[in-house]
Amino acid sequence: MRSLSLRRVVPARAAAVLLVGGVGLAFAAALHTTVAAQQGVVTRVFHVRETGGIRRTEYPVSVSLQLPKGTLSDVTHARVMTNSQEVPVQFTGRSAWDDGSVQTLEIDFNATLDPEEDRRYELQAGASITAAARPTRGLSAEDRATAIVVGNLTFNKSGSPLLASATYRGEGIEATGQSGVTLTDTNGRRFDLSKAQTPTLEVVKGGPLLVALRYFATVPIDDTTSIPVEIVMEMPNSKTWLKSTVTVTDRSRRLKDIAVERPYAWSGFPVLWDFGTDSGTYGVFRAAADAVTLTQTVNAGGPGGWRIESGAGSQRRVIEMSTGSRNRVASGWGHLQDAKAAVAFGFARFGRDAGTYSIALSGGGQATFRYAPTTAQTQQQMVLYEHFVATPIAIGAATNPTAMLSPLAVSVER
Repeated sequence: MRSLSLRRVVPARAAAVLLVGGVGLAFAAALHTTVAAQQGVVTRVFHVRETGGIRRTEYPVSVSLQLPKGTLSDVTHARVMTNSQEVPVQFTGRSAWDDGSVQTLEIDFNATLDPEEDRRYELQAGASITAAARPTRGLSAEDRATAIVVGNLTFNKSGSPLLASATYRGEGIEATGQSGVTLTDTNGRRFDLSKAQTPTLEVVKGGPLLVALRYFATVPIDDTTSIPVEIVMEMPNSKTWLKSTVTVTDRSRRLKDIAVERPYAWSGFPVLWDFGTDSGTYGVFRAAADAVTLTQTVNAGGPGGWRIESGAGSQRRVIEMSTGSRNRVASGWGHLQDAKAAVAFGFARFGRDAGTYSIALSGGGQATFRYAPTTAQTQQQMVLYEHFVATPIAIGAATNPTAMLSPLAVSVER
């Protein structure tokens, strides 16, 4: 098992990875410097604000800051303070100056905030600073020959399937169904990561507060065209969730849609499902052949509406849709739950851009999250949150997908 160090400065190559939201919200900002000359300490002030009207408990936050050359030779000489108390944080040097000092510093930590609370934080960095606060629990990444294991999740380096298994308290994902990222071209041909060329899976952040992995490969769609696919997977220590950001670069504009597929495993029937519509649409699977799909359309001029269809094949029919004065955009979140476990999912930016969005679920466990833009794009991106918990779910638990889809806002004083 390879030992991962948080103290080293990651080479500039790694700085190309942008962890937007960082299971929270990441901002890169160049700030004016306040220097306490007598101590050689550089400070940076930033604020974390709750905007969703939901109390957050140990909610993951990420922020990225630029430091002056020569300020920080080692991330052990930095700390974060709030209300005169030091905060346990995880520092990652993401790029370096030519003298070896940290240029881009990423900070990961957990924050507990009341609804609409705005809290001030201060980074202090310099040779005279020594961090005292340490995380009391954490995650780590175990690098094996063919996979990387993070807690109860196993990721295959081949990418097929990328997420091989996820088991927390009995619920899980098993690689017996369609699993991973799929691409569909304008001719209707489907491609998955089993056809990927030169796949790589690397640890971007090794914990203990946040583990982030990056998968990269190219997927050939014909003899002359290969599509680069990047997947950044983030796992905070404070929540049993996985955030997957899929970015596909399609310079030839040959793709129709991209999708994330998961085969969830159940302990038995019935399996309850629900979607984030204005009426809180819900139902139940009683057999593996049962199926339901939420489809959202957004026109170039605005929302077109949504519909929910139940049944498979010739039995498929519309059971609910947005008509009249109903909200024209669904929320893109929902739950699947059996007697022992539940999966809360959140499809970020659902219904934001023109195109067709869909979430298809089946009693057999297969789930597909898909986005097809109205017109072909040179870059397509999907962000999916999945939160795995045992049942019964505690009232007010952070399995609320609204909390996942409404990360804490970070702003930096300039």
